[in-house]
Amino acid sequence: MMENKVAEAMSKKETLKARALTAETTKQLNESITSMVCTTTESLLCKQETAGDMRLISILHVSSFLKLVSQT
Repeated sequence: MMENKVAEAMSKKETLKARALTAETTKQLNESITSMVCTTTESLLCKQETAGDMRLISILHVSSFLKLVSQT
């Protein structure tokens, strides 16, 4: 019984680590893409559009990750 609780806690810890890593990676990716794409005089509008696109991509990544985690 105690071993099961420990295993469950360790699994949750690994899941949280993976989520944090995914969030950080997504943030860095968003910043990189925004800086590469938005170099024109319309950069503010460009950054807003790119940020919206990246939010959608991030949601899809998180959704896929959660689906994967729930299957294990």
